[in-house]
Amino acid sequence: SLDDVEAAAQPGGPLGPGGAHALTPRVRFSLQHRGDLLVDCPAADVAEMEAAVLATFNRVAGEGWQIVRVGGAMRGEASHDADFVVWHPTRSPEGAVHAMSQDLMKCGRLFPPSQAMCQIQAGLMPTRAARMRLETVAKWHGEAGRMLKHPATTRREAVHHMDRQRTLPNLASDRFDHLFGMFRTEADAVRRLDVIIATFEERAFCILGWTGTRQFLRFMRSYAADVLGMHLNAHGLMRVVGRNAFFVPMEKPPLNCAGQEGWPPGWHKDRPVTCEADIFELLNLPYRPPHERQAP
Repeated sequence: SLDDVEAAAQPGGPLGPGGAHALTPRVRFSLQHRGDLLVDCPAADVAEMEAAVLATFNRVAGEGWQIVRVGGAMRGEASHDADFVVWHPTRSPEGAVHAMSQDLMKCGRLFPPSQAMCQIQAGLMPTRAARMRLETVAKWHGEAGRMLKHPATTRREAVHHMDRQRTLPNLASDRFDHLFGMFRTEADAVRRLDVIIATFEERAFCILGWTGTRQFLRFMRSYAADVLGMHLNAHGLMRVVGRNAFFVPMEKPPLNCAGQEGWPPGWHKDRPVTCEADIFELLNLPYRPPHERQAP
């Protein structure tokens, strides 16, 4: 039990300082604050974290940042942490995650890596478009292409196999800048904080991907691949033409269930994706608000 672990972590114990299996500072921190971390995050604390994160971005990275809640809280269920997607309509997100985290630490709201979990992913965004194109083409011509050479394999079976083998195991991966850390509230409670920084153009795909549920996204992405022959992830929607991959709708129209390209009503190449409902429309799916995405 956790009580046994705590006892063994005392000075002189096997998990204590100098012991045979001494706990790392991060594990020791989580054990010490498990009373806060194992309970659902109160709405007041989520609101406090949202205000603190937004204020920090506006202070260190210029005014005008926008923030939305994602994850379980967005779906209306209790959650043990607070997840936020942040973006700016004109500014690049480059460097913002480091400036934000340093400022929160300076203010005493974010625990530093030497004390608690504080993980940052940064620097992957500049190459995400080229990487997505290469990976999408490789998936299509690698798995599905080989299967389609067999006369008994249908297009749908080939895409389904490709999606199962390559897309689903990497469902949660993206190349956005992230901060996963521990936040100290004004009442001195410890709460989990996850911040994902999106570009303005990709914010809707990021919000969809981080709202979940994981199984709902599996269904949605499998439908995009199996039925429509397109590829959906937290950065965008793509389709393969020959040996090239194109972003939908900026570069190519979407495909329908018959494999034919065409614009849904009201869509054209110059209309940007601005919200989750737009993504559903491009996939010819009825919109489901977050509280209707609780797939088991």
